Amino acid sequence: MQPGLKIIVFDYQAGRSGRYAQQFSGDWHDPLLVDDYGGGYKALFAAARAHPESQRLLEPCIELACLAHARRKFFDLFQAGQSPIAQEALNRIATLYAVEAEARDLSTDERKQLRTEKAKIERKPHRCP
Repeated sequence: MQPGLKIIVFDYQAGRSGRYAQQFSGDWHDPLLVDDYGGGYKALFAAARAHPESQRLLEPCIELACLAHARRKFFDLFQAGQSPIAQEALNRIATLYAVEAEARDLSTDERKQLRTEKAKIERKPHRCP
């Protein structure tokens, strides 16, 4: 992604159907961060999609994932049964969150450098019981 204008948009619709996302997004096919609801914006990340009005094929959007959604699943798994795998995932995510907190006031290049240096997570072999 190139540096540039950062835009946050909240678009309210009466439902969560994918047609609302298609209508709202129009020709958009750049990176997009949305909630993880499967019925709405997921169609924008398909291999190819038709423009809602002209039906011409559009490039898919690049999906930016939200680590908070992934973390929630691991948190729920750990709460349900003290899973050591879930605990390890939560620890690793906490490490990444700490790096992001440190990077908050840095420039784009400085954030990239900090992430390169500190966001590496050691890969450990895991044995299933």
